[in-house]
Amino acid sequence: MNYQIMKQKIGSIKPADLPDWLLSHGLGAITTEECSHLMGVPANEVPQRLVRLRQKGKFVSAARGLWIVVSPQYREMGAPEPFQYIHQLMSFY
Repeated sequence: MNYQIMKQKIGSIKPADLPDWLLSHGLGAITTEECSHLMGVPANEVPQRLVRLRQKGKFVSAARGLWIVVSPQYREMGAPEPFQYIHQLMSFY
């Protein structure tokens, strides 16, 4: 788990604030377990909590259990360019 995420209090971030919090901390990808920690919900509820953010184009799922934050300049395209998250994706696998 990322150090910046570990030092956050469990449940300290609301789902609606999650994309901006991640971008402001320089994080472009997050795992389901890390989302669970930040939002204070069980890991199996994370996809349900991120539905609205996915519909708004703020998150995409690159793999089961890995979420990519879509920064504002890429929301019209639907996802950031792969070179921006390929390292996190390969590390995840």
